[in-house]
Amino acid sequence: MRKILAGMLLLVLIAGCNPESTSAAPVSWIDQPLDGSSFEPGTVEVLAHASSPGGVSQLRLSVDGVEVESVPPEDPGQALTTAHFTWDQNIPGSYTLQVSAQSSAGVWGTPAEAIITIAAAVTPTPVPSLACSFTADGPTTIYTRPSLSADVFYEAPAGFEIPEFQAQTSDGWLGFDPAIAQAANTGPFRLRWIPPTAATVSGDCSGLPVVWGPPPGICFLMPMGPVDVHDAPDAAASVVATLTVDDYVAVDGVNAASWYHVDFSPGNTGLSLTGWISPTDVNWNGPCEFNPPTPTPVSAAISSLGPDSPQVYSGIGACSPKSVTFNARAANPAAAKVVVFFYRLQDVDSGEQSDWSPGQAMQLQGGGNYSLTLTGSELAGSVGMTHARVRYQFALQLQSGEIVRSPVYEDVELGQCGVIRLPPIIRIGTPTPTPIIIK
Repeated sequence: MRKILAGMLLLVLIAGCNPESTSAAPVSWIDQPLDGSSFEPGTVEVLAHASSPGGVSQLRLSVDGVEVESVPPEDPGQALTTAHFTWDQNIPGSYTLQVSAQSSAGVWGTPAEAIITIAAAVTPTPVPSLACSFTADGPTTIYTRPSLSADVFYEAPAGFEIPEFQAQTSDGWLGFDPAIAQAANTGPFRLRWIPPTAATVSGDCSGLPVVWGPPPGICFLMPMGPVDVHDAPDAAASVVATLTVDDYVAVDGVNAASWYHVDFSPGNTGLSLTGWISPTDVNWNGPCEFNPPTPTPVSAAISSLGPDSPQVYSGIGACSPKSVTFNARAANPAAAKVVVFFYRLQDVDSGEQSDWSPGQAMQLQGGGNYSLTLTGSELAGSVGMTHARVRYQFALQLQSGEIVRSPVYEDVELGQCGVIRLPPIIRIGTPTPTPIIIK
């Protein structure tokens, strides 16, 4: 493949952006050699990258669990670092290469692995290649994604060879790995693509795996691990889905707090969802230039006007009040679309908390004021707490679609009133007393 790349006149690599992570442990990956590669006895060149927000202090190459070499990064102090290793091996066999990185704080990350084979040094009898390969009969355009509308990767001249394709799309595009460093690119985004009508290929192409082909002109998220997708740009918002490695969804916007909006429909998950991901989970490929909107002005905030009572009761006794009205105000009524009330209960004695409620729309009272009246029994629900603090929050959806949340308030307590004490055992002939209700 190196000989092939040496003949290229132009290489335009659309590389993914470096992943950002708040984890203390660095992330490593091996760009070269590729997993499953085979080499003749001799020297094997190893190219690796590592990423850590605070920088990487060293990278280490081990083979079958035995350390071979430790080197400092070529670009110390950077979040994304590079390292080159050389390993000499003349004994044929299968070997597991591991590259691990140590952060500037001294934390070692999980090693990246590539299993390679050192082949026996024999001169094989020439046999026709069965790999699905390609030789250009004339000038051939190679694309970054499987579409004639995608960016051009390389204008290959006549005689250009691709010894082996790795995958194909359902509509016949053939993908190959260009064997160049592609930090953080995963799956089909590592491949470059030949149109099905480019030329006649040779070898066994029917067995190539069929993969999803990313359409052009779309920025895609490439998860490096589990990524939670929330229904609002807030870590406390509900999780609508969790993406894993090899799940790809479109990234189509960003808000002022750098939360990114994703759309599942153009991806490969088969789902039709939208949501928000944290800025720490961003790792993408494609045209991914987003201009954050102007931050939401303070005039669009939502705040509490205070409840009409600091105490509310549930139960059958005569305690009062049995209901409480929560009041909120949108500072900019013209920008407000709807206000939703959320609450959870916290046991005063144990500190145990219930889950957040699913949310209830508040009633507009005019002038940007909103209210919602709930009974103590509605608040208590099936939680069973007899003495609890009501923790609540208002969520304002603006006309623009953005969500603005108030602080969490806890100025209302819920008590239980009306515990029934059963009467004592009554002898036959004795009048049955009326149950006593304790207030």
